[in-house]
Amino acid sequence: MKKLIERITPKAWQVDIVILGIITLYIISPAIPGFIATVIADIFGCELSQAGSVPCFVCGRDIGESLWTMGLVGWGWLILITLITGAPVLIGYLLLIIVRYLDKKGW
Repeated sequence: MKKLIERITPKAWQVDIVILGIITLYIISPAIPGFIATVIADIFGCELSQAGSVPCFVCGRDIGESLWTMGLVGWGWLILITLITGAPVLIGYLLLIIVRYLDKKGW
């Protein structure tokens, strides 16, 4: 039974990788709509400008305003806010991992 519990229990580095992945995803998540808007504009041959919406007709509907909004939301304040709040958390957790590693090595 003890060996089964040892196999199921995650090791510290596995937990660290998952937590670092979650923090990184939090930091880059606002940029995802901007990337999606860029890909959609490229697929349909539309122009995507930060200055304002440009008409982009797909199946008879203008999606230029929606693409502009998606692109602007990702690169605007949201990425700044998540970067400001997420970067210190990421740096702090990395320092915690380094201290834990050095403690195991006997420094």
